[in-house]
Amino acid sequence: MTEDQILHAQAEILNHCFAFVDTLALRSAVELHIPDIIHSHGHPMTITEIASKIESTSPNIPSLARVMRVLANKNMFTINYNQENEPLYDLAFTSMCLLNDSTQSFAPMLLSLTHPAAMAPWHKISHSIKDGGMPFERVYGETVRFNLEYINRRNSILN
Repeated sequence: MTEDQILHAQAEILNHCFAFVDTLALRSAVELHIPDIIHSHGHPMTITEIASKIESTSPNIPSLARVMRVLANKNMFTINYNQENEPLYDLAFTSMCLLNDSTQSFAPMLLSLTHPAAMAPWHKISHSIKDGGMPFERVYGETVRFNLEYINRRNSILN
């Protein structure tokens, strides 16, 4: 392999290693209600404006800016610039699907699929391949089907 091929291969590996960043940045935006904040504002917002609407006494604005840049890069939000060259973030079609007041909101599904409990079995794939069984069963000691039936029964009682 040439040095260029090695560098390309290493870059590809790093892309796989950090693929989770997009997913967790999106989860963070939903947890912080950023789509709802921008929607209720009615027009594009600066990072400072978004931060001022987050339920926190001291939001980490540099981290929020990084999350929003990642998500704008993935077309989850749009980004334009004002006269002061500050980024202005607005909803994209995809982030409109994450509004909490929408009957078609995908936010609950996103939060469910990216919950640490839902992610834990993915960390057991190699053990499952080596030793048998399903990753979900290795983590929770029961089948996915049993767990889903339990959740459905619990939800029907609560609703």
